[in-house]
Amino acid sequence: MSHQGKARGFTLVELLVTISIIGVLASITVISVGNVRQLARDSKRLADMKQLQTALEFYFNQTNGYPNLQNVTMGAGAGSSLCISADGKGFQDEPTPAKCTGTIFMTRVPANPIPGGQDYVYNASPDAQNNGKPATYTISFKLETDMAGLARNTAYVATPAGIRPQPQ
Repeated sequence: MSHQGKARGFTLVELLVTISIIGVLASITVISVGNVRQLARDSKRLADMKQLQTALEFYFNQTNGYPNLQNVTMGAGAGSSLCISADGKGFQDEPTPAKCTGTIFMTRVPANPIPGGQDYVYNASPDAQNNGKPATYTISFKLETDMAGLARNTAYVATPAGIRPQPQ
């Protein structure tokens, strides 16, 4: 006995409704992922600052001063390294840490996670009370979101004493 009836399948309206729902959910997901990316970049920025502060403290302990440089864009070169160098600069912009002379404290100096964003800029000036070697430094940076008690789009500086808003 043959069973005759309607062919089974989805109607055009059912397919259009399903596709519309999927499109709305995809849009919401894309918007949410954008915020998560900003938070991830800010987490990286704060971790970078902590790593740089630690490396600079090791440098200070060995040399009794911080690298004597002004307006240095951190991580700008192909393989910027933080090391004690023969010329006393501290930061070397070499493709390999092997070209760094002296003790290497950080094999790769981090750069801002967004190329073209606000760079990490290092500054330290000689201190007459510390035999002409810098006794402090600043590394400036900005965050994209509010995080860890820090506000977005505010200029901050990392110093030996911690992270604080950049003085105007």
